[in-house]
Amino acid sequence: MAKRKKKKRVNETSAPDELTWPGGLDSATTPSTFFERQLAMIGQKVRIYTETRQKRHVVTIVEGLDPKVIDFKSLTSELKRLCAAGGTYKKYKDKLVIILQGDHVEKVRRYLIENLGIPEENIETI
Repeated sequence: MAKRKKKKRVNETSAPDELTWPGGLDSATTPSTFFERQLAMIGQKVRIYTETRQKRHVVTIVEGLDPKVIDFKSLTSELKRLCAAGGTYKKYKDKLVIILQGDHVEKVRRYLIENLGIPEENIETI
């Protein structure tokens, strides 16, 4: 029985094809729109609080985010992954809010400050 020759692996160190802006913006986004988005994030007043629902179920509610600036679907997915909990986004009390199952006020607050760039003084936790 003949032995097979092993193929040598080639280390591929390639540079990224396109440059990306911080925060996941693609190269098609100009610096001015990137900074406009950052300014919009700084100006937001966000409330994070818990509410007790039927039979002592606690939910965390995030309100005050601007739907024109933030993609609620992707943000909700990230927060659900971060908190390892279920959740959704929907219109609640005439506002678009994110609802997470359980008490995750501090995790959400930390995520909004570190990843989205919302200033700490603009986030109200109750």
